Amino acid sequence: SRRISMGPLHAAAFKKLNSIVKIDLLSSEDPLRIIEIWMEYHSQHKSACAGVLTKAELDAIHFRAQKCPTLLLPVAKAGGGYFVLAAQYAAPSQEGTGVVALPSSAPKWFLTPLDDFRLNPDAAEAVFGISVHTELIDSKDLALARADFYDGGMISKAAAEKLLRDLFFCYWDTAAFKDVQKMNHSGGAFEWEAFAQKMLSRE
Repeated sequence: SRRISMGPLHAAAFKKLNSIVKIDLLSSEDPLRIIEIWMEYHSQHKSACAGVLTKAELDAIHFRAQKCPTLLLPVAKAGGGYFVLAAQYAAPSQEGTGVVALPSSAPKWFLTPLDDFRLNPDAAEAVFGISVHTELIDSKDLALARADFYDGGMISKAAAEKLLRDLFFCYWDTAAFKDVQKMNHSGGAFEWEAFAQKMLSRE
């Protein structure tokens, strides 16, 4: 099986929500205030960004990502052009199968440069990792997403925020997911350049 190494992102990717924020205090707030606190906290972070999903959104994304665990996403370069990251999905409690050999308590994605992934998937090291924390999903209908990356690395904060939005969009939006299905199951029938330009033009 293809497995992306987490490398130095390991500790960040497997952080519990309570090590990022105080759950007991957060859970006393209403959902809109929780979203404000979560997003504001990460807006000040140099090597992490955040997003929020409802239970319905996460359920749909999880269901689709299990069927199509691989996603290629273009990232614009400052001087023009783009590079490509390969994302692999790790379902909750997935152990020894898929992208990680460690148990996971929440949905996660690990992204690595496509060239490294093609060369040796087992040795390719993640440069971007997404964790979705589900501790508040039953009480507040909120799943708190966090993406970790290297400050000063190949991905800027703005690019990281767009990557997070694009990845969720590809699995949540029905039309976009058709491209993900082709990417995973149609081989040569997938038109990469059209997809890349569509993603790069998204805000």
